[in-house]
Amino acid sequence: MNEVKKWINIAKSDIESSKILLENGFYSQSYFHFQQASEKANKAYWLFDGSLQENQLKKISHNQFKPLRKNIVSEKNKIDFLKDFEHKTNMLFNSSLLDKKNIEEYENNLNKALKFIDGFKKTNSFEFEEDQLTQMLEVLEQFREIKIEIPHNFPDLVKQNLKDQIVFLKKFRTENANKQADILIDTLNDKDKFNDYQDSVTNLNRKVIKLLYVSSTFKYCSILTVQHSNTTRYPEGLNGQSPIDVYNENLPIVKNQLSFLKHLNNSLDRLTLLSENYESIKNEEITESIENIKPFKNPDSRWDFFGAKNEADFHNLFVVLKNTHKDVPENIENELINFEKLQQLSYYHYPAYGDAFSRLTRIFEMAVKAKARILNIDLKNSNDREKTLNTLIQEISVGYNNSFRENLNWGRKMRNMNAHPDFSIVYGNMITVPLIRLVNIINDIFRTKEFFEGEIRLLRKINTDYKSFKSGLWKLEHYLIHSVEIAAVRNGYSLWVFYPVMQNYPYYENGNLYKLDPLFSIIKNHNIIDNSLILITYDDLKIELIPTYKSENIEKLKHYQNQIDSTTDNVNKKMEAYKEESLGYQTELFKHLISIY
Repeated sequence: MNEVKKWINIAKSDIESSKILLENGFYSQSYFHFQQASEKANKAYWLFDGSLQENQLKKISHNQFKPLRKNIVSEKNKIDFLKDFEHKTNMLFNSSLLDKKNIEEYENNLNKALKFIDGFKKTNSFEFEEDQLTQMLEVLEQFREIKIEIPHNFPDLVKQNLKDQIVFLKKFRTENANKQADILIDTLNDKDKFNDYQDSVTNLNRKVIKLLYVSSTFKYCSILTVQHSNTTRYPEGLNGQSPIDVYNENLPIVKNQLSFLKHLNNSLDRLTLLSENYESIKNEEITESIENIKPFKNPDSRWDFFGAKNEADFHNLFVVLKNTHKDVPENIENELINFEKLQQLSYYHYPAYGDAFSRLTRIFEMAVKAKARILNIDLKNSNDREKTLNTLIQEISVGYNNSFRENLNWGRKMRNMNAHPDFSIVYGNMITVPLIRLVNIINDIFRTKEFFEGEIRLLRKINTDYKSFKSGLWKLEHYLIHSVEIAAVRNGYSLWVFYPVMQNYPYYENGNLYKLDPLFSIIKNHNIIDNSLILITYDDLKIELIPTYKSENIEKLKHYQNQIDSTTDNVNKKMEAYKEESLGYQTELFKHLISIY
């Protein structure tokens, strides 16, 4: 039952996320987690009752009705087999165990269920009315409180049932059937065995009653969520509207969502007890952990591990702002605002950080499609099928430089890898850099080809103007600088890189190899005065590089270069990789900051 508990735990995590997001007004994202919780709960139940094996769950995708439909068809086939058998033998429906009217009623119910499932996909999943939802909740509450009443003549009823089974088995006149009948006769005649059998029937009935509540809850939650796995995230199924605008506090399914989440959580607790093979469940207290969540009171302790000792630290270290420019469409900007809020929420509820990354990957996909519309590129192929994200990227990248296309393909990979958050992963600062890069890419999608061509020309010009600083020796405060380069330009600002002379290369400490990061600064004004480089930073600080010809400084540079020359190629490659990694990170930070200027 480990697999069952695994899916139960994932479902409970989704319930927690759904509730917290709901209370903060993230209605579409909250309903997505309601759908995910329902889907995971059903997977746990299918494993529990044997409908599916773990390796079959992937084939289900988001269709929570697929296994149910399969089971209904299987039950109908069994009834057809019984009818055929009865037609040939005339021995089944004459038994008190199999009443023909009950079989027909069961078959009619199966047909109604099958008709409902097949017709539900044609209905509008937003059109549930208050009275329908209230009725569902009343049914669930009745099932939750139902108690099994043991009649005073229960032993007589059990004995009669055993006698009926014995008579029924004897009709088959086979060795196996006679053997099973003899076992039942022994149970009927042995007082201790009969009492054990009676207790087993009682416990079984108790479990069936509890499963009635569990299965009914899962069924209703499936009905409410099965069509919402995509509409909560994408505008395609909403006639182009953003999910943020469609899912709101006045929508009946959202207004009643918390009540269904409570039942879903209670049902998962009952399924946990049943899956742990409790033989007798008497007066158990169903834990209602969803009611005990303390939202927005205490910071999530996991952030402390990553150096965020308080909320200010968290915002400075981990919250990535949208920093959109004027040409980003309003609907994309609104989605990015929601992305910012999810990050802020994660200070109190850690899983929301991975959820924010997942949402950002979907905003990226929306941005690609929005750019296609701007360029009058059809989103569908000639056969009226949706174009793949890869195809759209290739089409909107025509005329742009290779870097633009490569960045979009990187975004596509992130979309494919991270569209569904895994709340068991502790991301920390591992995804902060990808968050920054993806926000930059979304902003860049709505820039023109001419914008990037202008940047390339300007970067070449500035590097040419200051090529004399590519190699030399200068003093920068207490640093000794041997090389300067300009890594990027944007909106009148430029990112400058200063490479210091180190005492040791490579830098080792306790047997470990440490990277040596260059110095970076964002510059808005630059000039050469008397062979000195005078720079003004974006926040109006002055930087001055003064040439130095002191022999002691020249010797330091020679010593540093000799260390580089005498180092193995393998170590040099590692050091170069460290430098490129640092340069890439600082370039993304630069583009992100300057995007709003």
